[in-house]
Amino acid sequence: MNNSHKNMVVVLMLILAASLLLTHCGGGGGSEPAPQGSVYPRYAYVANSTDGVISVYTVDAATGRLRYKANVNSPAMTAAAMVMDPAEKFLYVAYLGSSQIWVFAVDAATGLLSTVGSGYAIPGGGLPLSLAMHPGGKYLYAVSAATNDVTSFSINSATGELTWLDAATAGNTPQYIAVEKTGRFAYVANYGNNNISTYRIDAGNGTLTEINPLSRTATDTGPVALTVDASGRFLYASNYTANTLSVYTIDPSTGGLAAAGAPIPAGTHPGRLSIEPGGKFLYALNTESNSFAAYAIDRATGLLSAASGSVSSAGAAPRALTPDPSGKFVYAANYTSHEISLFTIDPASGAPTYSGVMRAQRNPAGIVITKGASPVVYTSKFAYTANSGDTTLSGFAVAGGGALSPLASYPSGTSPRSVAGNGSGAFLFAANAGNGANPGTISAYSIDGSSGALSSAGTATAGISPVSIAVSPPLILPNGMRQFVFAANAGSNSVSAYGVNAATGALSEVSGSPFPGGPGPNGIALDPTGRFAYVANYITGCVSGYSITLTGALSPIAGNPFIAGTQPIAVIVDPTGRFVYAANYGSGTVSVFAIDPASGTLSSVGGAFADMPVSIAIDLSGRFAYVANQGSDSISAYGIDQTTGALSQIAGSPFSACSLPRSLSLDPAGKVLYAACYGTSTVSAFTVDSGTGALTPIPGSFSTGAYPTSVFVAGTAQ
Repeated sequence: MNNSHKNMVVVLMLILAASLLLTHCGGGGGSEPAPQGSVYPRYAYVANSTDGVISVYTVDAATGRLRYKANVNSPAMTAAAMVMDPAEKFLYVAYLGSSQIWVFAVDAATGLLSTVGSGYAIPGGGLPLSLAMHPGGKYLYAVSAATNDVTSFSINSATGELTWLDAATAGNTPQYIAVEKTGRFAYVANYGNNNISTYRIDAGNGTLTEINPLSRTATDTGPVALTVDASGRFLYASNYTANTLSVYTIDPSTGGLAAAGAPIPAGTHPGRLSIEPGGKFLYALNTESNSFAAYAIDRATGLLSAASGSVSSAGAAPRALTPDPSGKFVYAANYTSHEISLFTIDPASGAPTYSGVMRAQRNPAGIVITKGASPVVYTSKFAYTANSGDTTLSGFAVAGGGALSPLASYPSGTSPRSVAGNGSGAFLFAANAGNGANPGTISAYSIDGSSGALSSAGTATAGISPVSIAVSPPLILPNGMRQFVFAANAGSNSVSAYGVNAATGALSEVSGSPFPGGPGPNGIALDPTGRFAYVANYITGCVSGYSITLTGALSPIAGNPFIAGTQPIAVIVDPTGRFVYAANYGSGTVSVFAIDPASGTLSSVGGAFADMPVSIAIDLSGRFAYVANQGSDSISAYGIDQTTGALSQIAGSPFSACSLPRSLSLDPAGKVLYAACYGTSTVSAFTVDSGTGALTPIPGSFSTGAYPTSVFVAGTAQ
C-alpha cells in the first residue's frame, strides 16, 4: 500500500470507526421479525468515542425518550464498536486506543454494567472497527483494519469471558462484519478492495474459513457497512465513496452472494445500515449530509425503494443508527453534536419523524438497546422536605394519585435548606445552613426501601451557609461505583464536593474541596450526564459553570461567569442536557441559556417574566418548565421551544399555589409536581397534564415541619 493510500485509510478510520457499530442482535440484523408491541425497549447504552465512557439510559417505551441513568468509565479509550449477546447478559466493546475488547456484565433489573476481566487484546494491535455476535451467542468476531483480518473468540456463557480462537485473512482495510441468521456464514466489507469476503463458520468451533478468496464479491467503491435482512436471504452494503447502496441475494447452501440489480443512489457518504425488527424497512445513515434515509424492502426480491418522505435530519456528524427492539423508534448517535436524536417510525411507510434529542458524553459513536417483556416503570415512593425553622426533615409516603401521608420527622443539622437524593432512591442528603457564622454541614441518610424511614449515615462539614445541593449520576468504575454530592456555600463563596460511599451513603470530601465560587452562590444544578455543574450567584447576578472530573473536582469552564438577571437564586438544567434556566428573584425574570455540548459554555437565548421567582422544575420530556413565584403565591408554567429552549407561558398560567411557594419538585414518574410552602408549613401537589403542561391541584395540603424550603421525591425504576 502506498503512503497516500495509507493516509486516506487513516482518515477514513477516524471518520467512520465510531459509526460502524452493531445493534444488540449482532451480525447486522440476523433475527426473525418480531411482532410490533411484543417487546419493550428498556435500557440504552451509548459508546462515547473520545473518553471511552459508556452512557446508560432508561427508555420510555411509550415515547422513546431517553433518561440519563449512569456513566460507565471504561478502562480504555476511543470506543469504536459494541455488541450485546443474544441473552443480553454481556456487552462487548471494542476500543481503538488499546486494540482491545472489554466485556461488561449487564444487570437486567437496573441496567447497570460491571467490568468482566481485564480486556482482551486483538493480536498485532489490529484496530478493531467492527464486532459481530454469532446468533447462538457462542462466538464473537472482530474486524481489524490495521492487520486486514478477522479475529474469532469463543464466549464463556456463564461469565462472558473471551478466549481467542483464530484469525482469518480479510481483504484490504476491512471495515465491517455481518453474520447471517443461521450462523453458518459471515461477510466482511473490504474498503480497500471494493469487495466483500464470504466466510464459512465452523459449526464445531466457530472459526472462519474464507470461501473463494480469489473471487470475492465486487461492490461499488468504498464499502463500509453491511447488514443481513431478517429472513437471512439478502445482504445490503453501503458504499461510502460511491454514495450508493448495493443489494445481494444469499445462496442458502453455499453462502455465496449475487448482485440483485445495480447499486441504488444514497445520500452523501452512506455509513451505518439498520433494519427495523419487523424486517420491512432499512435505514441508511448519510454521514456527511447529517441525515438518514428509509427504504422499503421487497420481501420477495430484497430490492429497496425509498419510503415516502423518508429522509430525516440527524445531528452533526451522525455515526450510528439503531432501531429499538419494538420497532417504534430509531436513534441516531451524533458524533460532533454530542447527542442522541430520537425518531418515531411510521408503521405503514417506515418514514421517521423527529421526536426529540438527548445529550450524551463526548462524541457518541453508537447505541445498543435492550428489550424486555415489560417496560421500565418509575414509581414514586417517598417525599421529604427540609424544614428550615425546626432543624428537621419531614417524611411522607406517596400514594398512587400523588397525595402524601406523613411518615415521621427526622433530625437534621441547624437550618436545613435543601434536600436531594441519589438516583436509585437509596440515599438522601440535606444541606444544613447553620447559623451563618460557622461552617454548615451536609447530613447523609439511608432510605429504607419498604418504609421510607431515614437512618443517619453521618454528617460532613461544608462551607458557611450551604443552601443548595445537587447529586451526580453514578459513575461505574472497574473497582466499584462512584457518586458525588455538591453544595453551594452562600456564606463562603465556594462549592463543596463529596464522594458518596456506595454501601452506606456516607460522605467524604473530595480532594481540593471546597472550590472557589462566585459571590453568594445560592443554587446549584448538574447536567444529566454529570459533566458540568452550574451555580447561581445571588450577589453579582450571574451563573458560574464548572466541568466535573472523574474524581469529583471542579474546574471553571471557559467564559465564566455568564450574566443572568438580578439576584439569581435557583438554577436548573433541562432533562435533555441542552439548556440552563436561572430564576432571578430581584428582576422577576427567568434567564435561559444554551449549553455548548463540548465545553459546557453558556450562551444567552433570552428569558421570561415571573414574579419574585425562587425555584424551577422541568418536566421529564423537557417540554414544560414550572416556576415558583413567591411574589404572587403562584406557579408559572411555560412551554419550552425544543430548538432554542425559549419559554412561552401556557394557557392558564400562572396557577394558584400556596403561601410563599419556596421549592418545586417533580416526582420520578413526571406526573405530579410538589411545592414546599414556606408560609403555611405545608406541601401542595398538582397533577401535570402531559399534553398541555397544565396543573391541576390535588385536594388537600400536607403538613410539614416549620418553614419548608425544599422538597424531594424518591422512587424506583423497575
